[in-house]
Amino acid sequence: MTNDDLHQLADQLGVTITTHDRGPKGWYHHHTRTISLRSDLRAANYRCTLAHELGHALAGDVPTGIAHFDQRAERAADMTAANMLISHAEYAAAEALYGAHPGAIARELGVTTHILAVWRDTYERQRT
Repeated sequence: MTNDDLHQLADQLGVTITTHDRGPKGWYHHHTRTISLRSDLRAANYRCTLAHELGHALAGDVPTGIAHFDQRAERAADMTAANMLISHAEYAAAEALYGAHPGAIARELGVTTHILAVWRDTYERQRT
């Protein structure tokens, strides 16, 4: 998905995207249907953070204050973001170009190494 696709998805979900200057890279507030992204994010972080927060929006996540459940919601949002942003074909093409080098593959795919690792981990678990 491109940034335009992500913004279109936000529109379809009725989610408003705003920015903030300091603090976390992003957050989602379910009751106001708002995603806020830190204004200084570079391209890959912007894209991955927006996809992650859209994962929360799709799931209707509201923080519980209970670490176990909040961590599960964060992991699920990461998995949603990874699946939105990385296709098997795109990954295979990037890996053919760069071998197994995660930094180069992430750069080629326009994602962070964290989201790439989440995608790889999810894909590996599905294969076994």
